[in-house]
Amino acid sequence: MRTSAASSVRLSIVFVLALIVLAIPLAGCGPTVTATLAPAQMQVTIDVKDYHQGTAPVAIRFANLQDNTIEFVHGETVTCDGTYLKYESAFIAQWFGYGSYTGDVSRQSPGASYTFQYTAPQGSPLSIAVPVVNAPVTITNIASGGPVNIPSAGTPFVVNYSESGIPNTNLYATATDSRSHTALALAFNDPGAISFNGNDFSQFAPGPGTITVSRVTTETISGTSFSKVTAGYENIITLPVIWQ
Repeated sequence: MRTSAASSVRLSIVFVLALIVLAIPLAGCGPTVTATLAPAQMQVTIDVKDYHQGTAPVAIRFANLQDNTIEFVHGETVTCDGTYLKYESAFIAQWFGYGSYTGDVSRQSPGASYTFQYTAPQGSPLSIAVPVVNAPVTITNIASGGPVNIPSAGTPFVVNYSESGIPNTNLYATATDSRSHTALALAFNDPGAISFNGNDFSQFAPGPGTITVSRVTTETISGTSFSKVTAGYENIITLPVIWQ
């Protein structure tokens, strides 16, 4: 699979892969729900991206029991660690189910949690704690900034990395060149290697590029007022490389 679109579209592809890994059902063609629902009538899906530097992008999607996205229009608020999240229903968010509440928050340390809160008008905040999954990805066969041969057709391109040993963990990866060509890869159960199809590099140009690997750990969070809460925590590394 290839794309020559701009960087914003490349990000949307990453979101699509994340959804596959997290096994989150999309909202399909169902309508966006704006009616007031009790928490027990809502499902919640959370995604936290940990780049191990800077801030952490977060997203939280609310849906009814039929998995139709909920947009709050009656004064409800959604926050993460005290930062108000905005409802996003543009192109990228549509891949996340036609609408989610997104924002960037300060990174939490290992052993801490990200606290998401939903507050209905005249209601008390309902909290969901998503623990940090301290499992940074270390790529072992490619040096940051080093040369990498562009794979030939029919030859797999394998990225090796240190395994985490954490259950419910999968990997997805992207490789890009300076002309916005992109190759994608997916690996289940954190096997220690992720393999790209060499055919997907046929349009890659020599020069600077990147390889990004995301380790995604999913869990079902219990003990909340919601019908179901699923959280995905992504440990992400991006290596600059020189294609040759």
